[in-house]
Amino acid sequence: MNARLHNSSKPGALRQRGVMSIEMGLVMPFVILLLLGMVDLSRMHLAGRKAVTAAQSAADLVAQETTIDGFRLDDIAAAIRTILEPFPSGSVGFNLISVVMDADGNTAVDWRYTGGLIDADMAAPAGAANLAEPGGSVIAAVVSYQHAPLFGLFSPMRFSEVALAKPRRVPVIPRIDE
Repeated sequence: MNARLHNSSKPGALRQRGVMSIEMGLVMPFVILLLLGMVDLSRMHLAGRKAVTAAQSAADLVAQETTIDGFRLDDIAAAIRTILEPFPSGSVGFNLISVVMDADGNTAVDWRYTGGLIDADMAAPAGAANLAEPGGSVIAAVVSYQHAPLFGLFSPMRFSEVALAKPRRVPVIPRIDE
């Protein structure tokens, strides 16, 4: 015990500890900033992946139907919000669109279901016309999510994802409650 006391009382030992304390005080804020930045970046990446998954899942769920109504579309909207958890659902917008192609190759929107923070009159995604066949349809799911970082190190970011799916069991999925 006396040896430890004796060693710490050597000239310069206190100076060495003081230098380490100053270095720690200078470096620690950067380490904390780096840690918080990594948390925000990780959450931002997760939000983007969840937006992709939500769009693909919504398009696939609609494409499995033979007909669809407002109640089923409400269920799909709930699924979109559930996929995006734990992020707040108040920042989510979605547009489910059925694009049909006539025999002449002209495309038109057959029906749409919109919810949340998104433009309800948005045009059908351009890729839908390329995927559709005459007499058939394509389901487009557009999911938009406004991500707000936890710590404010980054500015808010909007993720907007489009997924396209062809109906599986019928050429066109009619909406029966309109």
